[in-house]
Amino acid sequence: MTLEPAPVEGCKVCAHCANWRRAYRTGVGTSDGYANLSAASDCNMEIRNHPHQPRKVALPIRPPAVTA
Repeated sequence: MTLEPAPVEGCKVCAHCANWRRAYRTGVGTSDGYANLSAASDCNMEIRNHPHQPRKVALPIRPPAVTA
């Protein structure tokens, strides 16, 4: 079982983040050659949280009106 989010097919942001996530996990392709698990986690968050169409979360786009 993997806890990493799967990139959305056809999404350039997801593809870019997935490539960097792989590099950060292994250290292959990074400027210093070392793994950076914190940066890999940041890539996971970006894949999970950036908007896709249709939206994955069915919350309204606008915040609720606050009345005093």
